[in-house]
Formats: sequence, structure tokens, C-alpha cells
Amino acid sequence: MENTKKIKRLRLIVLISLFLMIVIFFAPENSIASPKSLTLILIGIAVVFLIIIQIISFSQKGGFLIEILDVLAVVFPFYLFLIIITCFVIFPARVNGASMEPNFYDNESLLVNRFNVSYERFDVVFVNVSKERTSYYRDDSFLKRIVGLPGEIIEYKDDKLFVNGVVVPEPFENGITNSFNFGDVCKIKETSCQVIPEDYYFVLGDNRENSTDSRIIGLVHKNDLLGKIIYVFQN
Repeated sequence: MENTKKIKRLRLIVLISLFLMIVIFFAPENSIASPKSLTLILIGIAVVFLIIIQIISFSQKGGFLIEILDVLAVVFPFYLFLIIITCFVIFPARVNGASMEPNFYDNESLLVNRFNVSYERFDVVFVNVSKERTSYYRDDSFLKRIVGLPGEIIEYKDDKLFVNGVVVPEPFENGITNSFNFGDVCKIKETSCQVIPEDYYFVLGDNRENSTDSRIIGLVHKNDLLGKIIYVFQN
């Protein structure tokens, strides 16, 4: 009888764990909750959980409920661990739209590293666009490629990238980039700039003819770079 209970409990633990993993991995990745909000949610769940246990402890009844709570006591730390991993180390994401074609396609699944990341030119990053910080009209999340770094002047002439007046080849497939002057696109909110300021980046989509990027939204602050793409799940 005792072995049967253990088997049932183990099976329930496995099922709940798999469910939580699926929820975390396939949740709407383009609306990632902040670590602060997730932490508050977890604290709230923990408090409710402890209150229920305390109430039941005053009674000799509630055998099945105690079994469920016993299982949750095992699953909850596992869920907390997954939340910490997705908030601070690595998280799943999904390409939304055609702005990164032909290198990334709509609905492709990705893994994004957000732990101790240093950003370099041509890194593909997941960007959280804040309307409070950029010139974009709404909050959104994009997959883009870093083209300009702090302290640089970025221009395109005749479909060629110029960094501080020097041509820099782009070692990846991309669409035709219309020529523009740096002064026309170097902006933070509605403020212009002479060079890309410290902690800001200039990002573009690979599909240059169909991309909402720094030419429209302005420069992106490093705090809005949610991480660097490290793996693509092929469909």
C-alpha cells in the first residue's frame, strides 16, 4: 500500500514538472515578465502555500489534500529554479515576423542567453522596445542585429555599411539598405546625437526593406537588450 502511494506521488510529481516545463518553454515568449514581477508572484504563491499548510496542520483530516501539498512542496522549488534560469540565465523566444529573413524566419524558436553577455557588432539580440525610452509608439519585443556600437557613427551609402567613415563588410545575407545619414537616425526618444552614446546600440533587421529597427525606433539602450541568440531550433 505504501509503495503504491509512493508510485502515485512520483507519477504526479513527474506530470506536474513536465507541465511546468511546457508552460515555461511555450508561453508567449515575446511578452517576457520582468524578474521583479516574477519574484513577487512567487513570493505570493509561497505565502499562500505556507498558510494552507499551517491551517491543515491544526487538523488530523484532509489526507488527500496533504498528499497534494506534499507533492507541491517538491514541485515548487523546481518551478522556482526554472523561473530563476529564465529570468537571469537563458530563456526561450520565438521569431515574430519577417524582419530577420533570410537568416531567421517567422515562428522559429530560439534560445537566448542573458547571463553576463557582452555585445559585439553583428550579434543577433532580443530587444525589448520601450516607448518611454525609444521613439517607438508602443512597447514591443523584436529580434534584431547589432550594427552600431557606442561611440560610433553609422551610415549607409550605396548599400554599404560605413562605421566612422570606413566600409565594414556585413558577413551575412541581408536586403538592400537605403542610404541614410547618421544625423537622420541617431536619436534617443526625440533627441538627436553626434555619435552613438554610451550604453546605446544601433540595431537593424536583416530584411532591410521590411524591418522596424533603429531607423524608426531610434537607438536601443543596453538594458533593453534581453540577451544574445545562442541556438535556433530548426522547424
